[in-house]
Amino acid sequence: MASQHDDNKMVTQSLSGDQRAYASLVNRYQHMVFTLAYSMLRNKEEADEVAQDAFVKTYLSLKQFRGDSKFSSWLYRIAYRTCLDYMRKNAKHRTDSIDDKSIRYMSDKGVDAYREIEQKEHIVRMCIESLPAEESAFVKMFYYDKLSLNEIANIIGINKNNAKVKLYRIRNKLKSMLEEKQLSAD
Repeated sequence: MASQHDDNKMVTQSLSGDQRAYASLVNRYQHMVFTLAYSMLRNKEEADEVAQDAFVKTYLSLKQFRGDSKFSSWLYRIAYRTCLDYMRKNAKHRTDSIDDKSIRYMSDKGVDAYREIEQKEHIVRMCIESLPAEESAFVKMFYYDKLSLNEIANIIGINKNNAKVKLYRIRNKLKSMLEEKQLSAD
């Protein structure tokens, strides 16, 4: 596991013109950045593109990294903002289809139950996707990426209490949307 000291050293070397040092940082964190982008965009090609853009932005902003937080947190925040920008520019609703391979191997009863669950999950995803980009990203970080409220607050630049309030409001908004579609969880 990379230490903050190692990352800071790589940043310093990168700023001195050592391209291999920055390549090492990219190799170290490319999975983290791609995973974030994919969880927000749900499309491999778009996630690849956004991840690459995030690393370019990070490289161009290296002088702004102060080292008072972990490099990985700083990079995550840049990647998060890059995803939000992409989502705003390319606002479209994505739908996921049922995995045909999974259905082929299920019994008839299992297929019906699976389709019902898939349909409900699809509606939940559609509701999340219909939220404003920042709210959608917040929900995805909390539920899909399993980030803590502290981590999310740090990434989006608010305090933990504001993050709690934001999550509460987003949950209520989602609950109302799901009630309209009669999927409210009791």
